[in-house]
Amino acid sequence: MVVADERLDLLFSAIEEVKAQHAEWVQSDRPYITRGLDEAMGNLATLFAEGGIPAECRELEQLVRTLANEWKAWQADADIRGATHLPDDSVWRAWELVEQSHDKATAPPIPRIESVKTLRDQGVSDNQICLIYGWQDARGRYEAWKIDEELAHPGKHTTDWVDPVTKHRREVAEQQRQLAESIRQKRAEKVERLNAVAPESLEELVQQGVFLEQICDMKRLTEAEVVEQCQAAGLALPPRRPVASELVGRHDKPLDAAVARQLDARRRAGPQSDPGPANEPGPANDPGPASDGPPVTVEQQIVELHELGKTPKEIAEELGEVSWQKCQAVIKRYEQDPDAVAMPAGG
Repeated sequence: MVVADERLDLLFSAIEEVKAQHAEWVQSDRPYITRGLDEAMGNLATLFAEGGIPAECRELEQLVRTLANEWKAWQADADIRGATHLPDDSVWRAWELVEQSHDKATAPPIPRIESVKTLRDQGVSDNQICLIYGWQDARGRYEAWKIDEELAHPGKHTTDWVDPVTKHRREVAEQQRQLAESIRQKRAEKVERLNAVAPESLEELVQQGVFLEQICDMKRLTEAEVVEQCQAAGLALPPRRPVASELVGRHDKPLDAAVARQLDARRRAGPQSDPGPANEPGPANDPGPASDGPPVTVEQQIVELHELGKTPKEIAEELGEVSWQKCQAVIKRYEQDPDAVAMPAGG
């Protein structure tokens, strides 16, 4: 019996870990499935596949098997299409069924409360009966008069009565239901936003020098599809990233160390031009008309706003002329190779 209970706890703990990793991913700004969520799903599938499933978890076992198959199919697809290829509705629906079955299996049994007459016949004190039924006023004083009325007219105070323990459990269950619904809604919004296709045409992205991998993400296409469409339109094939992406396969990967050092050095260097004596009026500090220098490009504006800590979505909203996917692509290209987006002098 102890072994069965330990096995049950282990299986339920695996589901709770998936819940936690799923909620963390939904509320994060990561556009890909995190390694933590992927590994939690894999651990869940492995534990249930090992057998030794308690009888009360047979239904849950079938649901986990379906979820594992759906997740495995997504893994295979994501390894081909790239990190930002997200699981589809069939995966999330399979997970929701596992959640519901788990919540049902772990719900504590509803306590059986004896009637007031039975409790009195058993010699239970009036104070204890009041505690059982929650018959206390705002100051905590026992309402023993309800016992007499209930004995005289059975059901007067108990027909629609819900015991305090059950009432609390229902309140907690409702809070958990609302939280689960909120997470599902946020996930649906996140997936819809991340799966949105960038409005820029393939020709525009190629002309802007966007990398092949980024075009795949922005247009929701495979590399083969991008190559095929470029060839059909007579476009030059977009270049690949010069260094490894921080998104490789279906997991999050750290930024290449050399690129990170280069980017950090550039940020620490600050403005490179000589500003001349501070606060001293005159030609030396007169920037002259804006037309003296090259105009700031959209990509430069994106990078500057990114350096100020703004997200791709905030940048797109502020500029009002580019999509957030385009902003994300420019930022990725800049972080991979800061020289890829030439910044204006002094910036």
